[in-house]
Amino acid sequence: MRNLHTPVHQLRSIFTMMPAAEDDDRAPVLGRLRNLPAALDGYRATLTEGIVDLKRWHMEALRQGSLGLDDLEAALAAL
Repeated sequence: MRNLHTPVHQLRSIFTMMPAAEDDDRAPVLGRLRNLPAALDGYRATLTEGIVDLKRWHMEALRQGSLGLDDLEAALAAL
């Protein structure tokens, strides 16, 4: 089984679908290739930001869960 819709496959398909038979066709391909490192850096930054946000969300959920358990314990103790 192959995963054909991964970001790497999508990037590769950009270049494989572009015409490159003539010399004039190669200039746009080279231009996109030159822009690829910056695009990958932006993609990495987006993934990193998402991971950091997910960790923040997870920590907040744990904190809220802990507070909820504290409230529940206090209510049970008052019974």
